[in-house]
Amino acid sequence: MITAAAGVSPRNTPRSARGFPAAEPPHLDEAFALAGANNRTITAARLRRAIDQAGIDVAKERPNPT
Repeated sequence: MITAAAGVSPRNTPRSARGFPAAEPPHLDEAFALAGANNRTITAARLRRAIDQAGIDVAKERPNPT
């Protein structure tokens, strides 16, 4: 049975001891790039904007009466 030492919790354990590399955490831009590359919901939302914009452009066109 493994017991935790007194005063040791995941919050005050070094990142390297929790299985994370000891490097500094990613910057905000890097975090967004990583999330965008790995999160299908974010990717779908970005693609949906282009589709919605195309629909607005089509709606602005005047119908051809002939």
